[in-house]
Amino acid sequence: MDEDTGEIFTITPYPIRDDKDYIITHGLGYTSFYHESHGMEQNLTMFTPMNDNIKISMIRLKNQRDRERNLSLIYYIRPVLGVTDEETENLLESGIEGETMFIKKFF
Repeated sequence: MDEDTGEIFTITPYPIRDDKDYIITHGLGYTSFYHESHGMEQNLTMFTPMNDNIKISMIRLKNQRDRERNLSLIYYIRPVLGVTDEETENLLESGIEGETMFIKKFF
């Protein structure tokens, strides 16, 4: 989000899609998203290291405008257990306790 103009844009085509092209590349163990919009060249590469239980998201932004930008980056996640969230949404409860986010599983 551009804090000065209020423009909202995403590197990925979801949840906010505009009329510019999105280039998505899948490789062995990674996915990359490339998008140019709102005067910003945007690149996101996501991968999981083979020996760790984490997902890494590397973001690279290049300002194409001739002025300094004040941006906020927001990461949205919708946890899924199983294949689809429609099948398992009733099995998850999420919230924030203090400064820690938690996810409870119900089986």
